Amino acid sequence: MEIPLTDILSNTNNFAKTHLIRSGANGELYKAELDHFDSKKFLSFEKKNEGELPKKRSIVAIKRILNKEGEKRFHAEIEMLSNCKHPNIVSLLGFCEEDGHMILVYEHASNGSLDDYLGSTCNLTNLTWVQRIKICIDVARGLNYLHQKVDVELRMILFYIKSGNILLGENWEAKIAGFGLSKIHPEDQQLNALYTKEIAGIHVYLENETNIYSFGVVLFEVLSGRLANDPIYTIENSQGIGPIARRRFNEATVKDMIDPRLMEEIHGNFTTLNRGTNEDSMDAFLKIAYQCLTETPTHRLTPEVIVRKLEEALYIQENIKDHLKFSFEDIKEARPTTGEVLLQLKQALESQEDYEIWEPRLPNDYKEIIEMSNSREIYLTEKKKALYDILSNGILLQEGKTLLTLCDNGERNEMISAKTFSYINPSLHRWCSIPESRFSEVIELLPQQVFRINCKIENQMLSRDIEYVCYLVFKISKKCHGLHCPVKVRDLLHWSDEEAEILYFRTPRPWNLHDTNQAPKQRADGWMEVKAWKLNLNHEFKDDHFHVNLRLISYEGTMSGLIVCGLEFRPM
Repeated sequence: MEIPLTDILSNTNNFAKTHLIRSGANGELYKAELDHFDSKKFLSFEKKNEGELPKKRSIVAIKRILNKEGEKRFHAEIEMLSNCKHPNIVSLLGFCEEDGHMILVYEHASNGSLDDYLGSTCNLTNLTWVQRIKICIDVARGLNYLHQKVDVELRMILFYIKSGNILLGENWEAKIAGFGLSKIHPEDQQLNALYTKEIAGIHVYLENETNIYSFGVVLFEVLSGRLANDPIYTIENSQGIGPIARRRFNEATVKDMIDPRLMEEIHGNFTTLNRGTNEDSMDAFLKIAYQCLTETPTHRLTPEVIVRKLEEALYIQENIKDHLKFSFEDIKEARPTTGEVLLQLKQALESQEDYEIWEPRLPNDYKEIIEMSNSREIYLTEKKKALYDILSNGILLQEGKTLLTLCDNGERNEMISAKTFSYINPSLHRWCSIPESRFSEVIELLPQQVFRINCKIENQMLSRDIEYVCYLVFKISKKCHGLHCPVKVRDLLHWSDEEAEILYFRTPRPWNLHDTNQAPKQRADGWMEVKAWKLNLNHEFKDDHFHVNLRLISYEGTMSGLIVCGLEFRPM
């Protein structure tokens, strides 16, 4: 990765002004064509174990550090970027430390940095709403990588998120820069990251929550089209856009800050099938930005959640009923065939039906439900009708230990796996897999007369104003010839105010059956069920959950051969 000084001098004509991009107090930034390390071919190189590093020739950015204060940060940045390989982190292609020179060579960002497109009246490039969301998603992915994938020692290397350190490639892909050394600014230019502190010229290490706040500032910069330290903000608050955006969000006036060019996309007449800003998408984006700026650092979103929520905002933008709006001028210019127009109309009508018919059938918190599943990325790309079908057939949540099913009347059934039960003696049962079960494993009881069901149920999926019946979902092993006798069920948490229930695992003789609810019933999924418990409103919720502590006792014989899938809660 070390590049000879002679190569750099030769290709920059001894750092000629014709190659200079900008200069500042700490150094100078140049643009030149140079032979350098080829990071994209490095993986295949490693597999072949060839003797010489792969190289290529391309246009690069060359940062020349001019003062001794930057020496420590120079080495820090080499260490950081040498260990960071991610498409949304700027690539260090090489360095030079020769004859007193300290030079870093990066991949060149042909579209400059994000701050070039904020608050500039002379820049004719107007980033569309989709472009802005995608840029923010790229930055969030890079930030998530830095927070989650990099070793703790490397995370201590100085970096901070601001629009000046977000570089834009040829296809507008965003990459985070500014590790150890900030972007070079002219000496008379004030940094737009007013929310960072500086000690003796070195930016202090920012904790994860602070990076999230800084990213929230960038999100509002993208929304407003203005830099964080724009005079329109600093006149009102010396800290810039952050506290102002937070206050206006709480006052429901935050939309006054939105870039007028984006509002034109919303209300203009040039909206086509794939253009224009959708207000639902913008509202989702606004909520994310606000949650990054909350005053309590621990209440801010994590980078992983930010990525998911931004992708959701993009999905809303690209799959909304605004697709019905046509620009007939565009159609005239493109001169599509009749078949293409009919196909576009069909897709638009399907999108309209999905939005107006199927989305209202989904529960209000369906997005939160999907986020608890193991396949949330797949589900978020589904149409609303497909999501409705998924929920109607049951969706696995909480690492596959909960099955939530949406009923036709909008009510919900929740089944919890036997894996969530607490077992005092693991030797009294064995785990097994059954194809008919939606859960990965079920338990088969070994000889025992007493079976305890002790678990904690999150009430997130259940409504406080509805009474639920709890059913034990089970099968009986083909090798089992017992379980004919009644089993007594007692709620150990409410011993004094409730009588013990009686249930059967096999249908008893009619004269032994005092209540039809005591008898087992065949389910559509091939399992059996029997009423085991009723959740009354008198059972208080504690800390958003409630406990189930049942004791099943067989006074005649054991419960060996009973296969337990779990407990299902259904509205009465």
